[in-house]
Amino acid sequence: MPLFDVAIIEMGPVGSAACILFAYAGLKVVAFERDKDVYALPRAVSMDGEVVRGFQRIGREKELADLLQPTQAGERFGFTNSKCEYLFGQGRSSFVVNVWPTLSMFDQPEVDGYLRSTASEHPNVTAHIGAEVERFEDHQDHVAIRAGDTSAEARYLLGCDGAGSMVRRDIGVVWVDLGYDHDWLVGDVAMKQGRAEALGVQHIQVCDPDLIRTSVSTKGPYRRWEFKLLPCEAREEMLEPERIQKLLEAWTPRDAYELRRAAV
Repeated sequence: MPLFDVAIIEMGPVGSAACILFAYAGLKVVAFERDKDVYALPRAVSMDGEVVRGFQRIGREKELADLLQPTQAGERFGFTNSKCEYLFGQGRSSFVVNVWPTLSMFDQPEVDGYLRSTASEHPNVTAHIGAEVERFEDHQDHVAIRAGDTSAEARYLLGCDGAGSMVRRDIGVVWVDLGYDHDWLVGDVAMKQGRAEALGVQHIQVCDPDLIRTSVSTKGPYRRWEFKLLPCEAREEMLEPERIQKLLEAWTPRDAYELRRAAV
């Protein structure tokens, strides 16, 4: 069995990016991803110029930058009162520290797909898509990984398997809970053609004690709203389309968008 330099568990954006950077550094990488397809719904929505700069060193910066939507002059980031009257915050900065825009918006399924395909196509990467890691064993000088009928050995193991990380649990790394346990309803929509302009472009936290909420202008036709759940609200009822549409009525008409994702 060949000994790889690095084994990576899960190929989300972090795992795939790690595959790419390790491979371009000349290391032999084996990666495991349980899902055959890229996760189709948006989660992360922005990245800074340092990410693009990291890909510049391997000559892939333009490919990544082409998937991004840099923030523009006039975009606002800040806090408002309950009437959405601006209180404080900042506008887009024209100052950049490394040529690339300080902040850009993106659509995660699009970027995720690019990263996974780029990683999988590199000759230094052996990617096992659809293989879920069941266990790994530490043999002092290497790690042995088992995923169904597939096994591999590597000098190092990198766990990129998210908040419920099996790797973190099995090596005994403690999850530190800082006590923020409030539930939020997150709604992602795709605005229909010509309907996004009426919303403007802003990223705001509405400081309304009766209903704390957030509005984010993500890439292209997409928008995200977040609503902090009240003590009397159950997560199941908040995920009903009618409830989400009612919350969004204060921002945009029901016929102006299509719901992409709702999650608490």
